[in-house]
Amino acid sequence: MGSDQYLAVKMAAFAAGMKAKAGELAYDDVDRLGDLTVEKLDAGDPLMSAVADFVYDCNVYMRDPVKLAELGADLCRHIETLNLPQPPDLDRRDIYG
Repeated sequence: MGSDQYLAVKMAAFAAGMKAKAGELAYDDVDRLGDLTVEKLDAGDPLMSAVADFVYDCNVYMRDPVKLAELGADLCRHIETLNLPQPPDLDRRDIYG
């Protein structure tokens, strides 16, 4: 998986999350996001898991704008946490126990 492909999925997921929050998400957007994710990401990727859950839940709650906005906010929050940098010494037991 190249970083360009990962970034493409991340940006598409963020766009879908924002559309869901704004009440502008369509079935086609959800289908495109699901297809792109399956095509570009590996099965064990955390982003793949978050997007798969989002796609499934969107298909269930597509007619509930409040729940859809919550799902979009959750996906955007997940993507924001993926953007946080990892400390270079995260595996040091003398610092982190």
